[in-house]
Amino acid sequence: MSRAGKVKELIQSEVAMRYLRVCYRSDEGDNCCHCEKCYRTMAMLAAYGALDRCTTFRPEEFRLERLAQLFLPSRMTMGVLELESLARQLDKPELARALRHSLQRSRFLHTVLPVVRRFKHNRVLAAVAGRVEGRLLTGTFR
Repeated sequence: MSRAGKVKELIQSEVAMRYLRVCYRSDEGDNCCHCEKCYRTMAMLAAYGALDRCTTFRPEEFRLERLAQLFLPSRMTMGVLELESLARQLDKPELARALRHSLQRSRFLHTVLPVVRRFKHNRVLAAVAGRVEGRLLTGTFR
């Protein structure tokens, strides 16, 4: 079953919506709502219109602008492509657009970051490379 299929089943269960935990960062029994795993899950719940029903997430912290800037691990590309398609099917064009932007940004960063990180081993360029890496990851590089 796909991730979207699993979430579609989960949202049918009030128990799951009360206790769903995906975050590896939070140790308080809920989700941090900031890491990429939380954000991907919140996007999936938002696509189905169920984010407000899941008590372990804080829906007020979900922002499409933040989703669009999310740096995704390359292993998540297929799942996010599936989620983007689902968002389009469920008539959530803003969500689909944010996911598309995140995918494009992540592809770019997977290409550029290894080059920038090589310069971090150079004593002369290490500080500059560190600042460039930080700005690329936070989306403040212009």
